[in-house]
Amino acid sequence: MKLHQMTKNISKLLIISSCSLILPAQAEVLFYETFDEQPDWTSDDYQRDRTVPEGWFSVRAQEFWSPYTGHPDREPAAQILAANSDKAKGGKGKSYVMYRESGGVPKQWNSDSILAYYLGPEAGTYQYGTQYDPQSGYDEIYFQFDITFSNDFIQRYYDHGLGQGKGARVYHFDGKQLYSFFSGEQNPAFIWDFSGNTTYGMRNFLSFYPRQGPERSYTAVNNPPVQMHRGDMSASYLTTTKGMMPDGSDAKVYDLTKNDGSLLPGPAAHADHVFGDEKQWVTMGFYVKMNSAPGVHDGVMMQWLNDQRIMFNDQIAWIDDERNMVKWNIVAIGGNDAYNAIAKELRDEHWFAIDNVLIANHLPNIYAPDASLTPSAPTQFTVEPQ
Repeated sequence: MKLHQMTKNISKLLIISSCSLILPAQAEVLFYETFDEQPDWTSDDYQRDRTVPEGWFSVRAQEFWSPYTGHPDREPAAQILAANSDKAKGGKGKSYVMYRESGGVPKQWNSDSILAYYLGPEAGTYQYGTQYDPQSGYDEIYFQFDITFSNDFIQRYYDHGLGQGKGARVYHFDGKQLYSFFSGEQNPAFIWDFSGNTTYGMRNFLSFYPRQGPERSYTAVNNPPVQMHRGDMSASYLTTTKGMMPDGSDAKVYDLTKNDGSLLPGPAAHADHVFGDEKQWVTMGFYVKMNSAPGVHDGVMMQWLNDQRIMFNDQIAWIDDERNMVKWNIVAIGGNDAYNAIAKELRDEHWFAIDNVLIANHLPNIYAPDASLTPSAPTQFTVEPQ
């Protein structure tokens, strides 16, 4: 039986290097995906017959060029392939590989590669378009994944910048337009993006889109570490990580171009210093918790880079006082890109990959505010009967 099917009446133990990360008794691991057991699949399969990877809820794919669009020498926008084992963590198995395309038109959003998982009671079997349960989902969600960026991605960062690309998100889906992100039917939503150039460094781009009335103000987050604009925060992997650890100390973000324990140099945190090269993987973790009542600024968001908490805010009104309370019920990886530095006729593309996606309905004990142990990313996963 696949692990994402085993979500009832079991406890799950994450073996982390030499120590254990144990979820609280009331918590469940809702989903865990290594992609290794998935049949080979690409976004071209989705374009042809709407095939979605097993156990997942939905795909949104867009590509200028691929074999399906008449370009056999270019890549589908999203791929789960045994032939891509070199792009999986550890150099074996499979991962979710995404290709970014340059459309050459400023501010245009191009290639898309969203892979979404539904967190309702029929998770893994729910079909988009069937009866929607408005109470589906959870008040709090923790999710994490391993990610790497190709050497071509890093080179484009140094050549002309990355534009902006979406990496992952968690949100509420009303059962209507799953991908109409500014209609309000997908909110509240939290989105992690990547962007950057050599002037400002790699940006930790975070979006906080509350569930609001028709007169949107996007003022969901009180006391953000940097100024926000319409719900978006362009945070740093250097300055805005200060004081973010549970004990109030600065997060330690290491320079992955070295192997000597050096912290990131300043003044800008460059892409390969934060994420390494394509043979290096980092673990990104996110936690969101709904506010207790409409309009109350006590919702939470936390973010980890490997074992370091790099973002924390517990003053968020995910749902404002004009709307009813809802729950988180979609977690998705991938997304579209506003990358346009190279002319479209050159058909430029470069990849990044995600592996080992984990979703739980509670913050792991090791990340609780009073935790003293901060291990590295999960390397093995086992299931024990309760």
